[in-house]
Amino acid sequence: MSEFYNSFLVLEQILDKGSYANIALSKYSFQNQAKVTVITYGVIENYYHLNQILNSLVKRKPNSKIKIILLIGIFSILHLNTPNYVIVNECVNVAKKINQISSAGFVNAVLKKVCNKEYKVDINNPECKYNIPLWLYEKIKKQYPLQYEDILKKSGENKVEFRLRHRLKENENYDKTEVNNFLLNFEKAKQKKEIITLEYGYSAKLNDFLKQSFEKGFATAQSHGSILICKLFGNAENAYILDACAAPGGKSIYLAEHGAKIDALDIHMHRVKLIEAYAKRMKVNINTYLEDSSIPNKSRHNLYDAVLVDAPCSGLGVLNKRQDIVLNIQENDILSLSKIQFNLISNCAKYVKKGGFLVYSTCTILREENEEIIEKFLKTHNDFELEKIELNKYLDDSLRFLKLLPNINSEEGFFAAKLKKRNN
Repeated sequence: MSEFYNSFLVLEQILDKGSYANIALSKYSFQNQAKVTVITYGVIENYYHLNQILNSLVKRKPNSKIKIILLIGIFSILHLNTPNYVIVNECVNVAKKINQISSAGFVNAVLKKVCNKEYKVDINNPECKYNIPLWLYEKIKKQYPLQYEDILKKSGENKVEFRLRHRLKENENYDKTEVNNFLLNFEKAKQKKEIITLEYGYSAKLNDFLKQSFEKGFATAQSHGSILICKLFGNAENAYILDACAAPGGKSIYLAEHGAKIDALDIHMHRVKLIEAYAKRMKVNINTYLEDSSIPNKSRHNLYDAVLVDAPCSGLGVLNKRQDIVLNIQENDILSLSKIQFNLISNCAKYVKKGGFLVYSTCTILREENEEIIEKFLKTHNDFELEKIELNKYLDDSLRFLKLLPNINSEEGFFAAKLKKRNN
């Protein structure tokens, strides 16, 4: 049953080398890909619970390779229908296969204890309860003392819904018959709304329709928070907008569809190509550039009606679909990210025309990456002021930010602030 060895290969990329789960899985093409995916995400989504079980059974910490094998074994014993003796034997064989023969007996002994339920688990331990490190639990609890339980519960659900946005504007690049047929079919998914939500498990016929719609550019997947951030730009018709951290391109595409002229930047060429492919699929024109937005470019000074800084962040607002984020993140990473974020917004502010505005956004819920960045920016940039946001349902009343919190007013966590550059 090579799924145990194959799962080890994938989880080693994630836990030892810091890869994201989707990227690690995409590197391999296994015959048993479905089983490997179940085990991989099973370990990720139960990591701190599995880790507590392991710690209760061993006196000395195993090396990283053996730990991964044991986590795979513990998850499989607790959650798979495979007979326990098969799981134990397969995990022992994985240890031998990766030249950890001296630890094979250790793997066998620990997993047999799991089979016999000799482990201890504290169900009230916040790490196990919410599948996040203790430092992060304490930080979220401190920042959201009345809401943290709802936020963390929703973040840990791993219930990802499929959000679909169709193109409302007519486009001469599409065959009108095809468009009409698309809209008729889309009625099944509440066509009158700009964005609809489908849970996984919709019919195969609808799935085939959605696939064709994606390929032809009639529709695309975009989160509710992402669209709300785009709406902060108001009427984008004929506006010259810079998307400073644009990949994969969803916000650039949306704004271009609504009449804006877009310059989209990214620091990595493969991500620039993602934007270009996305724009081609959606049949919109976008100017793309390989460029680091944290490095000053005088040719862009005072050039744009608006600038979007969708900053790289910890991603802690979207844990419901990216639980692998918390496996490798350290508390010091938040400080490092906040320095990058402040540098980005400070540099990109120079690109905004007088009377124009800058939108800063993230998909995290931590103050260090959100409110504190804006507060620091306003203290050091007297030529900017916080602009009122006309999205009352989602506002932070204290400083008029757009703020979405998991299970409070959104499925996921997003933050945005709109800053206007004064004319004088």
